[in-house]
Amino acid sequence: MSNWQTHETLLQSLRSSYDEAAWERFTDYYQDYIYSVARQMQLNHHDSQDIVQQVLLKSWKNLKDFEYDPGQGKFRGWLCTVTGNTVKNFLAQRHALLKKTANFGESDQNYLSQVRVPEIEKIAEEEWRHFITNKALALIKNQFSDQVFAAFSQLLEGKSIAEVSLNLELKENTIYRYRRRIEEALKQEILRLEYQLN
Repeated sequence: MSNWQTHETLLQSLRSSYDEAAWERFTDYYQDYIYSVARQMQLNHHDSQDIVQQVLLKSWKNLKDFEYDPGQGKFRGWLCTVTGNTVKNFLAQRHALLKKTANFGESDQNYLSQVRVPEIEKIAEEEWRHFITNKALALIKNQFSDQVFAAFSQLLEGKSIAEVSLNLELKENTIYRYRRRIEEALKQEILRLEYQLN
């Protein structure tokens, strides 16, 4: 068991001193989320990766000044603000470069105009739901047999109970039972992660 059992203690560990293990866990928690937000803002893969590195670096530098108060909002709100500001700076730099060089063509202008900065809060909330659900699903996977998880995966793909029953040669009641078991475990894991990561 780690020395930090809640996200608050993880943040305290990062703020109080250089803790490599805590930083690796922080990065593991959030880098995929930041990347997903950047991609949904219509940044390409390369620029999204760059944004992730910039946001993580800014987080590393500024966490010592961050006052964690659950009553005043969620940590990911702070992270969302940092991400949004980083993207705004990225756009300002690219637009400035666009004015100075002839190497930028119409495709570059179109790319920059498609970035969805004003929608970052909505994007961040939507991506958080996807992120937390996928992480929870990955964490509970080992609790179930391959057959149980295969049935649930097919349901997630949009297949009906009848189709899954036919594909796996199982009774429909069994598929219902499998789904209920995983949904209950998934709900509990999402609640745990929300408590840890928010």
